[in-house]
Formats: sequence, C-alpha cells, structure tokens
Amino acid sequence: MHVEHEKIGLFGQIDTVLELENGSLVPVEVKYSDFAAVFKNWKKQLVAYALLLERKFGKEVKKGVLYFPKQKKKLIVHITAEDKKFVLRDIEKIRKLIRSEKMPRGRDRCEYCEMKKFCKE
Repeated sequence: MHVEHEKIGLFGQIDTVLELENGSLVPVEVKYSDFAAVFKNWKKQLVAYALLLERKFGKEVKKGVLYFPKQKKKLIVHITAEDKKFVLRDIEKIRKLIRSEKMPRGRDRCEYCEMKKFCKE
C-alpha cells in the first residue's frame, strides 16, 4: 500500500497492512534477511508507516510486524507515542541537513543507518 503525507514530507510503500477485528491497523514489513531481529532502523521504518497510516485513516497505530519468510518468523514491534515523536524529530533533522547541503559530522550521524557505508567522513 502506497501512503504519503506531504505536510510531514514522508511517503512509503507498506508491504501489507492488517486490519484487526477491533478496527486497528498493523503495518507489516517483510524482510529477506538472515537475521530475524528488530533492528533500530527497521523499527523506525514501522514507526514511520504508523505515522502515515494514522494520518491517512485517522486511527492510532500501536504496533507493527516484521515478517521474515526465510525463517517463517514474525516479530511484533510495539510503537509508542515517544517512538513517533523521535521519528518526526529525525525527519526535521534531515530537512535541516538538506537545506544546509552539509554532511552530518561525528555523533550527528545515524549509527544505525543502512546507507552509512556510502557516507564519506
């Protein structure tokens, strides 16, 4: 499912969205990885999807699922209001970096970022 929200400058393609009997929505992200674990960047991805779903459907999203087909394993990830605030702060930091056209330095770098190996010091 494609979701976007122009005001926060975020969009994504969610692998699957479950609607539970109680009406709540749960984003599901499929990961083809040898490691079935909740890594920080994968949790942030689910949190971002939660924000997008909340804005699109007006329903609070409190959990997501990471599904690992190779291991036939699913991990439930609880999503808090604090998680959502943290992702919104990250988005604002990214906007500032883009406007400044400078690379982050030292501890400002995202240690969990999958693109870290492409950044130059």
